[in-house]
Amino acid sequence: MPGSLLVFLLCLLAGAFVFLFLFSASANYLTLRREENDKKTAAEIGREIDKFIDGAEGEYREGFGEFARYVRSRDKRYRNLLEKYLLNALKSPADSAKGKRYGEIAENIRFSAESLAQKGGGNSEIYAINQYDVLMGLARIGKAESMREAFEKIKNGVFINERAVIEVLSSFPAGGEKTSLFRSMINSDTHYISALFLKATDGETVKTLDSDIIKALHHVNKEVRAAAAHALSKLGAQAPSGELVSAMEDREWEVRAIAAKALGSVMTGEAGMALFRALFDRQWRVRQNAAKALIGHPDYEQLFILASESRDEYARDSIISALENGNNPVLLRSIKVMAV
Repeated sequence: MPGSLLVFLLCLLAGAFVFLFLFSASANYLTLRREENDKKTAAEIGREIDKFIDGAEGEYREGFGEFARYVRSRDKRYRNLLEKYLLNALKSPADSAKGKRYGEIAENIRFSAESLAQKGGGNSEIYAINQYDVLMGLARIGKAESMREAFEKIKNGVFINERAVIEVLSSFPAGGEKTSLFRSMINSDTHYISALFLKATDGETVKTLDSDIIKALHHVNKEVRAAAAHALSKLGAQAPSGELVSAMEDREWEVRAIAAKALGSVMTGEAGMALFRALFDRQWRVRQNAAKALIGHPDYEQLFILASESRDEYARDSIISALENGNNPVLLRSIKVMAV
C-alpha cells in the first residue's frame, strides 16, 4: 500500500508539472499572438489614417468621416490601440496642418477614461506615464472642454507630479480656449487643481485673468492663496501692490513669504514699508524673502539701518544674509558693527 501511494503521488506530481508546463506555454503563445495581432492592428490603423491625413480638405473630411464611422464599429482594444497611435503622433508640437488634423481626429475619437484615471493596486509610475501622455495630447489639441473633462476625471487621482502638470498646461496653445480653461479651473472646487492652474499661468494669462487671481488670493485654502500670490508675481512691476501688501498680513507664513518675494519688483512706498515690517516677521523664510526683496527698492539702505537699530537680532541676521549676497559691502560692514 505505501508503494502504491507513492507511485500515485509521483504520477499526480508529474501530471501537475505537465499541466503547468502546458498552461505556461499556452499563455505565452496567446500573449505572443496578441502582441502580433496588436502590431498588425497598429499598422492597419496607420495605413487607414495615411489614406486621408495628407489629402486636400475635401478628401480629408470625407476620409475622416468614413474612418470615424469604422472606429465606432470596432471593439475597445482597437480603440485603445488607436489612442496610442494618436498619442505618438501628437508628441511633436501640433503647429503644422498635419498635426492639427491628428488633434482633430483625437478630439473626435476621445481618449478613454481608463488612460486618465486608473486606480487600484497597479504600478503608479505606469499610470503617471499614461496620464502625462493623454494630457499632453489633449493640451496640444487645444480644446478647453476636453481638458476640463480630463481634469474632472483625475481630480481625485492625479499621478503625475506638479512639474509635469505645469509642463502639460504650458503646451496648451494661447488664445480664447486657454483663457476659458484657466478661468474655469482657477475657480475649481478642488483646491489642488485650482492651485496647479494658478502655478501654471504665464504673464499674459495673469494679465487677462487678474480679477480671478486676485479673488483666489482671498481663498479659504492656503495653497490656493500662495499659488495666487505666485501668479501675480509674474506681472513684475505691474503686480497689484495693494493686494500683495494685504497678503503680507496673511495668517499663513507660506503666503506671506511668496507675497514678500513678489513685492521685490513693485516700487511703491506701501510695498517698501510692507517689506520693512516683514523683517520682523516670526518666520525665517518671510524675513529672508523680505530682506532680499527690499534690496531692489531705492530706500532700502535707510530701512535696513532703521531695522538694525531696533536691536532685533533676527531682523538683523536676515539683513546681513541678504547683503552678503549683494553688492553693498559698506552697508554690510556698518550693520555688522552695529551688531557688536
